[in-house]
Amino acid sequence: MKRIIPALLIPVLWTVFITCSSVSNSDKEETPSEAEGLTITGLPSETVKANATFTLKASSPSKGQIDFRSSNPAQASVVVAGIREYHVSVGAPSVETPVTITFIQDAKGNYPEYRADVKFTVLPESHESTPTVPNDPHAELDGIKVAFQEAKEMVVNPERGFYTPLDFQSSSSALNAHKVTAERLEGRTLWYLGFYLTDFMEGDISQAYLDKIQQSFNALRDGGAKCILRFAYKDHHSDGEVMDPEVDIVMRHVEQLKPLLQKNEDVIFVLQAGFVGAWGEWYYTTHFGFQPKKDSDYAPRKKLTDALLDALPESRQIELRTPQFKMRMYGLSVKDTVTALTAHDGSFKSRLAGHNDCFG
Repeated sequence: MKRIIPALLIPVLWTVFITCSSVSNSDKEETPSEAEGLTITGLPSETVKANATFTLKASSPSKGQIDFRSSNPAQASVVVAGIREYHVSVGAPSVETPVTITFIQDAKGNYPEYRADVKFTVLPESHESTPTVPNDPHAELDGIKVAFQEAKEMVVNPERGFYTPLDFQSSSSALNAHKVTAERLEGRTLWYLGFYLTDFMEGDISQAYLDKIQQSFNALRDGGAKCILRFAYKDHHSDGEVMDPEVDIVMRHVEQLKPLLQKNEDVIFVLQAGFVGAWGEWYYTTHFGFQPKKDSDYAPRKKLTDALLDALPESRQIELRTPQFKMRMYGLSVKDTVTALTAHDGSFKSRLAGHNDCFG
């Protein structure tokens, strides 16, 4: 079971062909005349913004193994992303920094050793005259100021502190108020409730399961607690296995859950976006675009997020796994950071939060 924070915009890729040099291998025959050598594409431009990420792709007539190295791993790290695909993560240097990523393909059969260099300059973090954060982000708000007095006893707050995790399958029993009350006596008033919809990947959620969700909300209310809420389809990952339903089925499930979410506003602390991929963690997905790169790749996730914003009461927030999802789905930048004046204005920006899903 995975858990609880709150990336950057990936530049739109345009193809750049890198001129390659062929290094003869004395033990091999001449390169066949139809060979084109090793070609690398995917460099966004000759200058790359700080903190950017992009994927390079290699093509070659040879089947020789391809190795790579960065001249400056601190400012441009490279990892294998797929078959002949390489993910590049750029740092944030204080000055313009030239980088060369060298690809070397071993000699194979009649093909000699190939070499290709990808060269670019990493730009320092922006020093524009325009602000990169909102003006006056801590502006005073009208309201009543309260001075709290220090207390030594435990303060039981149903929206703070350590939480108690509990997952539900179709065969699970609903949460009961006795468990909630017992945890509250120990000072824990926050629960993580994960509802797995594994048995409903091809149709509607059963009424029995919807009733189980409502019974669990009732237990929270009776026991004096709230929940971090998530819905998902698979509690494991396996290559080749379908990890989530088709988008239309997921949207139907959100429609079914909306009355429950609206009715139980008082016991929902926050809703994690969920639904997508194994554990609802927005990574290993079948139908929502695995490892999205282009803005259009994020469209299915945005469709789900919009539906969740509509289904959840306006007073409640939705947690996304990374800031990048919020920025790419809604075209935001650092300049759109919420302020004290906009943090609770009911806009989608104010209602989309973040969570760290790496803690178990």
